[in-house]
Amino acid sequence: MEIIMYRLHQSLGGRPARRGTASAHQVLADTARVLRLSGALRLAPRQAGWLQVQRGPVWLTRSGDPDDHVLRPGQRLWLRAGDGVVGEPWCAGQVVALAWSAGEA
Repeated sequence: MEIIMYRLHQSLGGRPARRGTASAHQVLADTARVLRLSGALRLAPRQAGWLQVQRGPVWLTRSGDPDDHVLRPGQRLWLRAGDGVVGEPWCAGQVVALAWSAGEA
């Protein structure tokens, strides 16, 4: 399981963080590691699997999906191999932790 943690350092008083271009890119595989980043994170799964929020909430945008997803701790989103996903904290200044688990739906 891969754990991804990142933090935005600016505060917008509880309002959603401004959407921007992801400055960091992470390929999701079947390896375990911890990442700490500032700003949005672009995720690229090599294989299908679940992205679950451990600490959040998190704002996820998936390429080809007309809907954005705001997930809270315990909620998860199925990602297909090759999906392009950008995730960031729902509110600036919050810490978000995501768990990646490759496998069956």
